[in-house]
Amino acid sequence: MTRLAWIAITLLLLLATVGLDSHLDIREVMRDREWFLTRTGPEGAELQGVRGEVKAITAIIAQDAPDRALVHVRLGLAGPKEAREAWVDCRVSLRDGQNRVWLPLHANAADKMIEMLAPDGVNNRLCGPGLEVAQADRTIVSDQLFLVPVAVTEELTVHVSGFGTRPEALAMKVAPSIRMLP
Repeated sequence: MTRLAWIAITLLLLLATVGLDSHLDIREVMRDREWFLTRTGPEGAELQGVRGEVKAITAIIAQDAPDRALVHVRLGLAGPKEAREAWVDCRVSLRDGQNRVWLPLHANAADKMIEMLAPDGVNNRLCGPGLEVAQADRTIVSDQLFLVPVAVTEELTVHVSGFGTRPEALAMKVAPSIRMLP
């Protein structure tokens, strides 16, 4: 073969490699982002066979930090076992009208605070059940705690998605009840 043929084959293989690699990267980005939203109120909606809803949402404001609010969100996911398995890597976030994002607090202190702030005193842990919980014949209930500016509590949206549902997600417009702590 001539040199020109080897160069052409090399370029074709290079283009095929780049094309395959970029295709895999694009699929990974699509799986990691929430691109297609089903907008609803706190009563929730169904997404890929599972009904998601906000069971309770409360904003707690302390007098010594009047510019910040702890927002406790209790979610419920109900549906057939097969559909709930798509929610194994459940992701919850709060967003405001400017699309700023707040993620749940992950700490032992947050777990204790949820137990103190929840109406029934129970912490159902973060959204993101293990496969054994998703396969159980019951509604998946989870609790999240967020720290947000008080100014955004009137314009919050809860976004929820699972590994098997992304790039689709639920976006539930909520109005938390406000509790002032002494």
